[in-house]
Amino acid sequence: MRLLPLHLYVVLLLLYCYDSRGQHSSFYADIHMHSSFAPFNSREIKDSGMWDVHCRSCPEKKLKQVIKSSKNIPKASQSNLISCVQGNVKLAYLSIIPMEYEMRHPKMVKKTKKKVPILACMAGCHVGYDFFDTDFVDYYDDLRQHIQYVIDEQQETRILNGQEYSFEIIKTKEQFERIKNDPYKVGIMLSIEGGHALGHSPLKSRPYDSPEYETLVLHNIDKLKGITPWQEGSDELLEYPIWFLTLNHFMWNGLSGHAKTFTAKQNMVFNQKENMNSGITPLGEKAIARLLSKEKGRRILIDVKHMSLDSRKWYYDYIRQQRILGDDIPILASHSGISGKSWYDAAYQQKDSDKKNKESYTNLWTLNLADEDVREIYASKGLIGIMLDKYRIAGDLIKEKVDALPNHSEEKRQLYVKVIAANILEIVDAIQTKDAWDIISIGSDFDGVINSFEHYETYADFPQLEQDLIHFFDNPADIFEWFSKERIEYLKFGHSGKVIMEKVMGKNAADFSLRIMGGKDHRLAH
Repeated sequence: MRLLPLHLYVVLLLLYCYDSRGQHSSFYADIHMHSSFAPFNSREIKDSGMWDVHCRSCPEKKLKQVIKSSKNIPKASQSNLISCVQGNVKLAYLSIIPMEYEMRHPKMVKKTKKKVPILACMAGCHVGYDFFDTDFVDYYDDLRQHIQYVIDEQQETRILNGQEYSFEIIKTKEQFERIKNDPYKVGIMLSIEGGHALGHSPLKSRPYDSPEYETLVLHNIDKLKGITPWQEGSDELLEYPIWFLTLNHFMWNGLSGHAKTFTAKQNMVFNQKENMNSGITPLGEKAIARLLSKEKGRRILIDVKHMSLDSRKWYYDYIRQQRILGDDIPILASHSGISGKSWYDAAYQQKDSDKKNKESYTNLWTLNLADEDVREIYASKGLIGIMLDKYRIAGDLIKEKVDALPNHSEEKRQLYVKVIAANILEIVDAIQTKDAWDIISIGSDFDGVINSFEHYETYADFPQLEQDLIHFFDNPADIFEWFSKERIEYLKFGHSGKVIMEKVMGKNAADFSLRIMGGKDHRLAH
């Protein structure tokens, strides 16, 4: 029998899989992931990169509390580039984050020798003692080194099923068009998580309101926008765009108040109370204006995830004012859960605490988006990424049901589908129009130390995730007292499950990306 070339077999197999299932998109997109976090921070200890699988290392006889608290965190990396290829993820926003000082110096863990295995267990980062043995962290320099690491990683390729795969950092819509038509390329777009990356770690005398610190932050913004050389002593400009920046992360950064992220037990170790839930500072206002400016350098959009509610309200007012002046600036929430409540709802207004979600199907912490947040993002033609953390996007009524079911059981898988579908539906319910479906995407937060849905733990599981959600939307069932099947059918606004998931799993993120690159909106998946 005459054999066909291997690449033709691959093409025929893909065509067969598409035709036989008739349900899957050509490829997928993710607007928030961390595939470089573990390899970059482990680079002095382990010779591996973004293509490789990084495993968490948790000693069985030590650190029992750490191991217990991290039982739902995947033991291996979720968004390594091999996983991208296996799951046909062609577009991914890589979130680059310098580890905050307080995460390197957790309370109650005094000895450096204990911190090393804790980080290896929690985040898969293998580091030396000197990683923690420091009283000062230059966040911008860490960021610069991380970006350079990703730039250099473009030289690395991998052979899979006899074919060589590579990735490129996307700079232009023309490059984007080429990559999406190349079956052996993965496209990466750069983003930054945390405005602390624009400066340095706190000192004994807080520098955040000093003229010197303001100059440093604004100068570093100019470096990232490609206005001035991005490394001191060099004349080289950063050629790769930073498409958006999450203004906040876990800790106080002098720019904006952050929302509560940690549970009571976590907060005992990583204290994030300083200026939590406060508003935008004068320096934050200047930083936002500089980041969004198109007069010099590239615009860097703001991601509202992790911002306090007061900070988000200020930012929405600012965006509305710019829109009146003729400048349409899209708002992003790259990896969020949806509360389904109003800002003014008594349940949403309660203090964020471990008890707040006790009688709720949704997660009501102000870290998550309320109806007004959703409407502001919609009005700005922005984008919302649904994160794939089973506890961040659900309340305790769901958590109890999840924890009561055996891992990898069919019952648990069906429950996970309902949780993800309900968060998607909350967005449409807040807007009540058919085009609400155009602002929803996936922002998985893979490799961001999340509590995974174990059925959908890596990119290789994305085809199954899409298939399960298509089936659910085509055959709606009650989601407890959360959504009735009749309500779900209404909120579909005539869309089939296939069309809904084409949008959510790839098309919306692709159209948004083309728009911010100056390209014309059109379908990327087909």
